[in-house]
This record gives sequence, C-alpha cells and structure tokens, in this order.
Amino acid sequence: MRSLRHFLLLALLIVLPASVLHAAVGLVTVPERDVVRMTIYNAVDLTLIQEARTLILKKGLNRIQYQWAGTLIDATSLELRGLDQAAKVEILNVVYPPNSPATLVWEIESQIDGPAKFEISYFTSGLTWGADYVLRAAPDERTAELEGWVSVTNGSGEDYPKVEVRLVVGSINLVEQIRDLATNQLQERSRAVTRSEMKKAGNRAKAMMAMDAAAPAAAAREMVADKPEVVSARLGDYHIFSVSGVQQVTNGATTRFQAITTEEPMKLEVLYRVGFLTDQAIKLYRFINDKDHQLPDGPLPEGLWQVFRVTDAKTRALSYSGSTGSAYVPPNQKVELNLGVDPAIAVKQVQAWHGETNHHYDNNGRVDAFTTHDRYRFRLVNTAKIPVSVEYLVNAGGDWTIEGLTGERRDQSTYRHQAQVAPGAVLELGPFIISTRQGERIPPVKPPEIQPLPKVQVGK
Repeated sequence: MRSLRHFLLLALLIVLPASVLHAAVGLVTVPERDVVRMTIYNAVDLTLIQEARTLILKKGLNRIQYQWAGTLIDATSLELRGLDQAAKVEILNVVYPPNSPATLVWEIESQIDGPAKFEISYFTSGLTWGADYVLRAAPDERTAELEGWVSVTNGSGEDYPKVEVRLVVGSINLVEQIRDLATNQLQERSRAVTRSEMKKAGNRAKAMMAMDAAAPAAAAREMVADKPEVVSARLGDYHIFSVSGVQQVTNGATTRFQAITTEEPMKLEVLYRVGFLTDQAIKLYRFINDKDHQLPDGPLPEGLWQVFRVTDAKTRALSYSGSTGSAYVPPNQKVELNLGVDPAIAVKQVQAWHGETNHHYDNNGRVDAFTTHDRYRFRLVNTAKIPVSVEYLVNAGGDWTIEGLTGERRDQSTYRHQAQVAPGAVLELGPFIISTRQGERIPPVKPPEIQPLPKVQVGK
C-alpha cells in the first residue's frame, strides 16, 4: 500500500563538488514517515499536519525535494525543521524549481554524516470529522445506554497510513485561534492575522508534537490499539478529542472511532411537550451531560442521534424510536432529543368563549383601548402503558394575564403547566382565561356624555 497517493517525493540529493554541481547527482529515497499527527479544525475546513521523518544526511550541502501535486496542501504553510542535531544542521533556503508545479526544494547545510530527525508541517483542506450517537432506552424509559462515535472523512488527496488523530471541538473564527490551539497557547490579540503568517505556524505548532515526533517508528507502531479510545481534554474555550494509538486515515474513505460508552445505564427523563392550541404531543428524551449520567468530562459535539427502545429485556430486542439532530452541548448542560409526535398521546384544545371589557374612548368617542378575555379547555389522554410527564406551554403576547391554570411564567410570552399522567389516564385543564389589554395602557374612563339637542320653542 502506498503511503502517499500523490507520490510525495522526499529525497536526498547528494551534492557533488562545485565543479560538477549541476551535473547528475545521486538520488537517495529516505524512509517512510515515522509518525504523523493531524489536528482537524472542522469549523474552518483546515487541518494541521505534522509528520516526522528520518533523513540520511551527508556533510555539506543537501537538497530535499518535496512534491504535493493532487492534494489540497496549502503551499504557503509548508515548513521544515530539525528535531535533533539542531546545532549541526541548518536549513538555508527554499527553492521553487521553474517549470515544476507543486514542488519545492529545501537546502540544508549539515555538519554530520548520518541520520537526523526532521518534521514537515503544513495546513491542508478536505479532512472533516463529525459525530453520531446511538441511544437505547430501557423498556420503562427511565434509563438508557449511550454510545458516541466520531468519524473522520479524508478528501485531501493524501493517504495517512500511520497517524495520530486529534479533533478540535468548538467554533473557530480566526486563523490566529487555529495557530494558538496548535501551540496549546490561547491568548488575546489586538490585530488581525493575515494568511501569509500561516506559513510560520510550523515553527510555533510544536509544543505538543516535538517529543512524539522524535520517537522511532518502532515505538510508534507499538502505540496501535486494537480498540482506539477517544479522550477529551479542555483547552481554553475548546476541547480536543484525541484518538489513542496510531490510526490509518485513507483518502476517499471514512474512519470511525468510538468516543463515548456508558458503563452503567444513565438516568433518562421522558417529557411530552404540548404547544398552545395544537393537537399534538412532542416526545422528548432529556438528560444532563455530566458524570452523574456516566458521561465523560467534556462536550457532546453536534451530530445525529439514532434512538431505540428495548422492547424485551431478556432478548434485548429493539424498536426504532426515531432520529434527530442535536447541537453542540457543553459539559453540565441539558441534552434534549426531539423524537417527534407520539400518537400514543391524544390531545384536544378548544376556545370556548371570547369577550371584551374595560373599553376606553378617546375625545371623539371612539374606542382606543379595551381588554379581551378568551376561555380555553384542554384535554390529554395517555394511551401508553407507562406514566408520562407532560409540559403544556401557553403562549400569548402583549400585556396579558392567565387565570384558572396552575404553573409558572417562564418569560414575557410563555406560561408553563406540568403534570404527571398515569397509563390510560386523562388530564383535563380549565376552563382557564387569558386576558389581554389592547391599545393604550391607561385606566379606563367613562365614555363622554352625549348632550341632548336644545329644545325649540314653537310659537303658540
């Protein structure tokens, strides 16, 4: 299997004496990459690649040719630096040969004759990652098991047969933030960073790679795990998912890694939400992203959730409850999965009456303010075999009050009533009245009196 789809040529050109400098030179192909680390910043379609290689140098001037045709590598970001023998190896220059697209040559002055470790770093596009989840609720829906996966899709034009994978969780808005994340040093800056500065990232993005890059290939191979684990670590306002071991990320393919698994069933809250004047109950699964729910200390990235329910505890037979998307959930925040309308919960709402009071009249005798009164009834039937929690949300606008319904005012426009409904039971609410002040908010006054016409005296 080829290690580079685009036939990345990393070769050592042995420099002959000056008299034959431009004559034919010996070409030595260096060993394959020892280890590669990729850090995928999904929000901006940018990936930092850091690859370690061992070059066999000759004393004097050496020339290293690098080609990246057919890939999405950002040529302005390519950097080469020595990992050892720094005092005896100096990178002199970068040459772009004429009539050789996607090619550069690094010129190196060496005081040693033998192996030296180097790192090549660059930014590339086309590598993305995403998350997906599988949740299996118990028959009584009081607990659930959760598995979470991260998938890396490689469309960069490059194969990475031995790579350490890191995934950045969170939105990144500026190039400077990418650079700081790579160096593990987040800090505020007062100026914008231009694209040209990204070519310097290779010299700054080494704090987390230097020791690993110096490890020999044999040690890197020992890191391969039969079942890779994904570990989350906080970095400022972001999180890094690090996949254990050395993995294979092939161009044109998607590789999945298990990131989350609950060792014990976690507590699950089932809630039916009913909107005002709707005849549908939306089923929700809810839980907290914390250690009490057997979840790791980290965020749950945005992703697709596949939800099932165990119908038989002995056989573990499953029924499909539905799929839903979920936004990024920080640690210790509530996860809310919308499973859609549940036909097992029947709802009926009616408006029984409408009236008006407290009319106010302007100086011309026209009505410019009044209060409306609307009476409603609510009925819900639980045909499911388990008790359910119901959240009824009443919405209104303007200056309004509600009477005859217990609950709490959530905000200016929403009032919430909550109840538990047993299997086969009926929940009836109301009649309750919503009163809304229309027009100017001034105390009502009596309408102006209409003066009678003067009497006309008719002659006798």
